[in-house]
Amino acid sequence: MACIIFFRQNFSQVTNPPIDSLRERHVMTLRTRLGNLGNILDEAPEQCDHLLLHSPVLTVPEWDALCLYLGDKAATIDCTFVDDGSDHAFNAALERIQAEAEEAVRSGCEHVMLTDRNVSEDRVPLPMILAIGAVHSHLVRQQLRTFASVNVASGECLDVHHFAVLIGVGATTVNAYVAEAAIADRQVRGLLPGLEIADAVANYRKAVEDGLLKIMSKMGISVITSYRGGYNFEALGLSRSLVATYFPPMSSRISGLGLKGIAAGVLAMHKKAFAVDDVHLPVGGFFPLSQIQRAACL
Repeated sequence: MACIIFFRQNFSQVTNPPIDSLRERHVMTLRTRLGNLGNILDEAPEQCDHLLLHSPVLTVPEWDALCLYLGDKAATIDCTFVDDGSDHAFNAALERIQAEAEEAVRSGCEHVMLTDRNVSEDRVPLPMILAIGAVHSHLVRQQLRTFASVNVASGECLDVHHFAVLIGVGATTVNAYVAEAAIADRQVRGLLPGLEIADAVANYRKAVEDGLLKIMSKMGISVITSYRGGYNFEALGLSRSLVATYFPPMSSRISGLGLKGIAAGVLAMHKKAFAVDDVHLPVGGFFPLSQIQRAACL
């Protein structure tokens, strides 16, 4: 179940956009710092020991290179779990990644890498928005969040809104590896004539970055650092207790699903994805002929 459907972007309600993301591009930036930010009021050499990226959107080669470059300073946390048939497997997985993230940061890790790449027929992926929200809020409560970056490699992240929600609930960088695999598949099948795979991925990344800048501008935010962890959303159809636990500052005017309901949706989708029979996507926008005829008469 993609948790993205439960979040609605906020905006600054004025007569004109607070910032024009096209005309005022010189005041807007997606530059992202990775490392132990510590106390911004301290003056120490460690304050300059940061990795600066031009964008929080990472391609697969960049993610792999980043993990290799960070080495022992990074801790990779698996965001999948084994469904043992109990009602506590989903909750236990969330508690596990929270505990592993806290232990890693307390032991000196400066970069937490959350990934669901280990998904298989036996391992179910956690919704990455819920996973990043759980880790980010937990580290904030433990007063550890500024000591490490939290990076995400997500298979369910496809569009700009998903990137924005992940960053908005605490992600430092995001790698949408399945989206890139889909682009590569289309290029191999000749559906992207005249485009090399590198150019196609670059176009996708540019579109996501422009979309992030436009979303930020609607809130009057010019730098991605101010948007990260700002929870500039309204939850729709999520349990208020769940929102209070994993997305603390966010409002939830319409309550709904809790962890049990989300877990049921995740397991059902995973079972369907790994079914023996070929999976056929349902045809969207289907209307019975009688309804079409009735609409024509009106």
